Amino acid sequence: MKECFESGSPDSLPFPIAHAFITIVSNIRIWLHIPAVMQHIIPFRTHVIRYLCKLSDQELRQSAARNMADLMWSTVKEPLDSTLCFDKESLDLAFKYFMSPTLTMRLAGLSQITNQLHTFNDVCNNESLVSDTETSIAKELADWLIHNNVVEHIFGPNLHIEIIKQCQVILNFLAAESRLSTQHVDCIWAAAQLKHCSRYIHDLFPSLIKNLDPVPLRHVLNLVSGLHPSAHTEQTLYLASMLIKALWNNALAAKAQLSKQSSFASLLNTNMPMGNKKGGLEEEPPAQPCFCPPGSPAASPDSSDNSDTQHSGGSDMELDEQMLTGSKRGQQRLSDTEESMQGSSDETANSVEDGSSGPGSSSGRSDVSSNEAASSRASQSAGSPGSEAHSDDMVDSEALKGEQSATEGGQQKESREQP
Repeated sequence: MKECFESGSPDSLPFPIAHAFITIVSNIRIWLHIPAVMQHIIPFRTHVIRYLCKLSDQELRQSAARNMADLMWSTVKEPLDSTLCFDKESLDLAFKYFMSPTLTMRLAGLSQITNQLHTFNDVCNNESLVSDTETSIAKELADWLIHNNVVEHIFGPNLHIEIIKQCQVILNFLAAESRLSTQHVDCIWAAAQLKHCSRYIHDLFPSLIKNLDPVPLRHVLNLVSGLHPSAHTEQTLYLASMLIKALWNNALAAKAQLSKQSSFASLLNTNMPMGNKKGGLEEEPPAQPCFCPPGSPAASPDSSDNSDTQHSGGSDMELDEQMLTGSKRGQQRLSDTEESMQGSSDETANSVEDGSSGPGSSSGRSDVSSNEAASSRASQSAGSPGSEAHSDDMVDSEALKGEQSATEGGQQKESREQP
């Protein structure tokens, strides 16, 4: 029987005999398990479908031919539920029915095409990750729909309202696979201008817009915007609002994606270790301000001027920054020294009040006078910008002398109080 259908044609193998063969095969198939069906029935099925595609439209209208086609379509469905494949033979037979001038046969063919897409969508939705096989099958399905001009046949001269109602799955699939072009949009929009089917075509857009790419979306919006104000209806205004909303959502999603990528890149940059070589050059550590001891040539303004001429890499800005930081530190040390001197002067005043007679009073007065002299010298030294380091050391030495004198005054007071 396989050889009869493989080498036969409607002329060499009459249709009644072919139908008798198929009846026998359908009765035998009931008693076969799935491996036997995969081994014997599936290869036989391919030749039967090719034989059915060669039949004329008049022969395909017969109930026997429809039964044969239904049997061939259902033969591959049950064993292959677990594995997804591109069933080109079933699609070719469905397209043969779809191109028939009879509406019943067209609906039967369109139903078989949508069943193939439904099966593919169900398998993809049940799996978390899309494999390479599913991607290749989706590409083959889209290529087959584009190659056979299914969209043009749906919205072409032979369009029908019942056909339009059942084409939503095909349009959504092509839009999801980014295969719905502006030419397809023009064909759909031209059919939408017909009064008897305009409402049904506009009902397709709300679900179709969710899957369209930005380019077809803008093209549809341009078509809607090109209408004359008197030609607008409630459906066209609703379509325009949906298109604008979809374009804004796409723009916001793209902006959010770019912000995520930029934040991730900045995070990577912050986590990079510092001090690595970039572009073959090693980063130099920042210059630290140098504080020279008093009396050294670098501590005077003249030596700083000479250093500008000696070192070609020095700049006036760096010297100004060093002098500013040095003056700030000198003022901080001066304030600390004044606080310590104020504390020591308070102690000395208390010792003078306790023992106003004797050598302790003279030592207290000498301490006060020495502290005042130290504070005046410290303020004078702080006023000169050229010798900050020298003034800092002088203030420290005067503060130490004041503390030593206060300590000696306290010891003399204790010696007088002892009997």
